Amino acid sequence: MSNSGLQGVISEQFSLLKSLQHLNLSFNNLYGAVPDSLTNLSSLRVLDLSGNHLDSPFPEALCMAGSLTLRYDAMNGDPCNGKSPEKKSVLLKIVVAVPVVIVALLACTLTVFCFCRKQVPSVLPGCANLPCPKSHEDYKGHVHTSDSREFTYAELVAITNNFSTCIGEGGYGPVFHGELKDGTQVAVKMHSPTSATGKGMEEFLAEVFNLNL
Repeated sequence: MSNSGLQGVISEQFSLLKSLQHLNLSFNNLYGAVPDSLTNLSSLRVLDLSGNHLDSPFPEALCMAGSLTLRYDAMNGDPCNGKSPEKKSVLLKIVVAVPVVIVALLACTLTVFCFCRKQVPSVLPGCANLPCPKSHEDYKGHVHTSDSREFTYAELVAITNNFSTCIGEGGYGPVFHGELKDGTQVAVKMHSPTSATGKGMEEFLAEVFNLNL
């Protein structure tokens, strides 16, 4: 009966067809309320009301019928108010999927974070048992200081044997072991915006102290 030119309200007479399984009233000129009597059709499996001008809401028993495939237009709102089994199933899947995705993302983030922490140690190997001075003053008497001198990049490459021995690496840049021509052991720290002040200097001095040991 789809697209057959039917007009007016849906007839109550349909409720007398107790063995009716498929009722297709789509794309007619039907309007008004969907009769409650259609809920008495226990054999009805498919009810297509799309393409009409029917009033909302539909009978709740019709929307909640689990064995019924109900088709309708939702352009002006859901006539079943989200109570159809299909919509509930979709909503349930979304509610279950969202937490699973969030947990999976958190697990991946934690795994990557732990892997990166293992790859880049925050302290020098073998330094775990060394004393941990808290200020520059604690290093006096342990670290030899001299007048400032600038080295060219080529000199630093030679001193560190092309930066071959990294003796420390943290959030303030890597530190490399080097040796001057007179045999003096030195530590060469890569420059970073924070390496010359605050904690950066403390970390550098700790690495120099470890070198002298």
